[in-house]
Amino acid sequence: MNQAANLAMFACKRSKPSHQLKDLIKRSIHDVNYRGRLTIRFKDTSYHPKDGGFHPVSITIDIKDSHIAIREITDRVYVGDETPELVPDLTFDFANNIAFARFSGWLGMHLSPIMQN
Repeated sequence: MNQAANLAMFACKRSKPSHQLKDLIKRSIHDVNYRGRLTIRFKDTSYHPKDGGFHPVSITIDIKDSHIAIREITDRVYVGDETPELVPDLTFDFANNIAFARFSGWLGMHLSPIMQN
């Protein structure tokens, strides 16, 4: 099994929001009766194409009443030499049960036993 498939399986197992993420979401919403889709973006302002740093990450969630569901997580990375641009490196689309890895493309996210030798 390749690395992208392992990452997809790990993300699928962890798709339930943690208490810390729920608290962050609640602090991000000013209207306590908010319903709909919300995207939270994490960005390291020192991240640079040549110097590196922490990749920008976005988490999209659906909120209905007190229920919070993670819809998508995307990690972006700079690509290109002349004019680097941010592109998705990894995306976990829980709504459609698929994952994207830049070097592997789109993969189905399904849980199966990990084979160990």
